[in-house]
Parts: sequence; structure tokens; C-alpha cells
Amino acid sequence: MNNSGLSLATIEPLNGHNFKKWRSDIELYLGLNNIDNCLTEEAPVITNASTAQDRMKSVEWIRANRMSLLIMKRLMSDAVKGSFPDKATAREYLDSIAEMFKENEKVETSILLSTLNNLKYTASVGIREHIMKFIDVAAKLKDLNMPLQDQLIVHQALNSLPSQFNQLRKPPMLPRKISGA
Repeated sequence: MNNSGLSLATIEPLNGHNFKKWRSDIELYLGLNNIDNCLTEEAPVITNASTAQDRMKSVEWIRANRMSLLIMKRLMSDAVKGSFPDKATAREYLDSIAEMFKENEKVETSILLSTLNNLKYTASVGIREHIMKFIDVAAKLKDLNMPLQDQLIVHQALNSLPSQFNQLRKPPMLPRKISGA
């Protein structure tokens, strides 16, 4: 049993927007409770020549697999749960969920890049809020393994401002070196 403070009650259910955190929490919880062997090992094959230790390992793996599947399904919203067909093993089930969210990440990345390119300043929000939108989009892209350089974010933010903010686009004036000084 784990003493980390991580419990089923502290894991946010999978809702379609939190897959990476959900997966990380699930894997940590299963590991802390010593039932992650079904994710890290193949199912033991029992034959007539199997030892008592092999049989015990198989029983433990089957229990871990069953509990892991139950835990994963328990920690999903009903709308998300119905999107995934049942699988024989927890590893297959988790992989099928990951594959679905991998496709969703491509769409989300495309939407975020489009948002970044189309953000325009409106007087209804302040400059700070406008710039925070760029930072938020950049952070979301970084979470999707598409980090953008800070210079690009600054460039996009400055170019999204109307002409009344042209002074912000110019580089700062540096004092000229005085000859003989």
C-alpha cells in the first residue's frame, strides 16, 4: 500500500483534455500499489512444466491486470469511457487510449498554431491580457512537444498589435559612441 498521499480520490478523471496528467497519475498510482506489472511485463504463460512460483506470478499478474483495468475505467468520465473498446490487458487498453489522444494532439496543435497566427489585439482587453493569450498558447504547444522560441512569441505578439503601438516594434535606441571618448 502506498503512503504518498496519492489516492483514487486525488486523481482527476480523464475528460478528454487531461490525458498526459491522467496517464502519469494512473501509472504512478499503479506502481505505488505494486499492481503495475501488467503494464511493464507480458502475461506469464503457464504450462504443465511451470513451477509454483511461475503459477503465483501468473495469479498476481492476472489480478494486477484486472485491478488496473477497473481503476482506469473508474477514473474516466462517462463520455470518454464509451469511446474506447474493451481490451484484454491493461497495457492494450492504455495504448488504445494513448493512440486516440495522439490523433487529438495533432488536431489540437493545428488549432493552437492557427490561434497563434490569428490573434489580434482588441481594445476590449488590455495589453497584458493580450500578451498572456500568446504565452498561454505557447505553453499549450510546449505541452504538445512543440516548443516555440521566445523570440517568435514576442514577434507574433508585437505584430498582432495595431499601428498605435508601432513604437513597441522598434528596437530601443542605443546611444552612439562619441568619437574621442
